[in-house]
Amino acid sequence: MTPSSVVPPQLRPELWRGAQLFAQGEWWEAHEAWEGVWMVARGDEREFVQGLILLAAALHKRWHYGSLTHRNYHKALRHLELLPRSTAA
Repeated sequence: MTPSSVVPPQLRPELWRGAQLFAQGEWWEAHEAWEGVWMVARGDEREFVQGLILLAAALHKRWHYGSLTHRNYHKALRHLELLPRSTAA
């Protein structure tokens, strides 16, 4: 599966670029790409992007430093769980 088959291109360019980087294992770079979006986002979009940023940070720490990532991972889940459930199949 390629990043373009997973993420719809109609997303904001920064979200799209971050998704591509994330899919390539470039988690810190994805985190950086999403930060500008997060700073201006509100509501569900802010929760979503913050969850993505925390998840990217957790993976970056785990794979690059071998550190425990449970704090960032659980923070990410808390943000993502606040979002409405998708009705798409």
